[in-house]
This record gives sequence, structure tokens and C-alpha cells, in this order.
Amino acid sequence: VAIARLQTTIQTKQVPVYVYDAFNGEGRSAELELQAFDIPVKVEDGFTKVLLPNIPRQSYLFSTNDAGYLNAQYLYNDNADSIRIPLVKPEWLNAWLNENKIEYNGSTATIIGFVPDEDFEVFLTGDHGSDSNEALIYFDANGKSTSEGKVGGGFAIFNLQSDVHELIVRGKSTKKQFIKIVPADGGSTSVISFH
Repeated sequence: VAIARLQTTIQTKQVPVYVYDAFNGEGRSAELELQAFDIPVKVEDGFTKVLLPNIPRQSYLFSTNDAGYLNAQYLYNDNADSIRIPLVKPEWLNAWLNENKIEYNGSTATIIGFVPDEDFEVFLTGDHGSDSNEALIYFDANGKSTSEGKVGGGFAIFNLQSDVHELIVRGKSTKKQFIKIVPADGGSTSVISFH
């Protein structure tokens, strides 16, 4: 049994969408399948605008990207002032895995998060068991592995079991918390920007 709140509105707003390389900021092209649209939205040179329903809800999009970048699922809010799609290259993931000596299971899920505002910590709620092979790494604004979450950087969590995960990002100085519910399917990558 699940409880859901269904909403609809005729109120819409135009929202800028930015698609860019996660570590050098250059605009990139992509095809986005947004939850609120019947047809894909094409983004050329890193920018477009979309008309979204003005409803405070979490939505999902799937991005098919320029050659050399991962196709991934992104979370966004329909009533956000903008949607940011930082693209990630597979070689960055491989470098993080190798550098941190993580054995990656390709049938599990990966979550990547970007946190621009302050140093931070990441937590997954729930029971992940002692036999879990999950691995959390932090990276800086240039994509280099770090020992803790630094302003402008982010994190990657590898080897998550298929499930819906609750993710908490907490600022170290402000103690401000962002909580996201992230569905993770085996073999998938989800990307989140915490603004």
C-alpha cells in the first residue's frame, strides 16, 4: 500500500536548463527525457529553456549525452529556478574506483552528488548490512579524490543495491541538511546537484 498526493496545475513557468561538463563547466549537448514531457528535449551547446508545471515536487529526467559522458538519471524539482545537469565521464568513475581500490559491481547502482556551497558530510539512512559492498568517496571541484566533502566538490556512492535510498547531505558549518529520496536500479547512475 502506498499513499500518493496527485497534483496538477495550469500554472507553468519557463525554467532554464544548463547541461555542462561537471569539472570544467563547458556547455554540452544532450537529449533529455523529462518526466513532465511526452517527447525528449534537445539541448544544444549547454542551454535551453523548458516550460514546467509550477508544482513543488521532485521529478526525474534521463539524459542521453555527448559522446564520452555517462547517460544518467537526474533528480530535479519542477518549481526550481533552474535545472542543472553536470555531465560525468566514465573515466572519472574508473579513476575514483582505482584510486580508492574499490571493486565495482556493474549490476549495482551508483549515486553521484555535487555540493557547491560548503564543506559537507553524506549519509545513507537505513540498514545497509555488514555484508554490503557499498563504497563512498568524496572528490573536489576538479574531480580529484579527497578524504572529506569539500565546498564545490561532491561524492560518489558505488555498489548500491537496487532499492529506494534516502540520502542526507549535511553542511559542516551551517548544519543545513538536504534530504533526497533516490530510486536506484541495478546498473544505473543517478546524479544530484544540491543547490
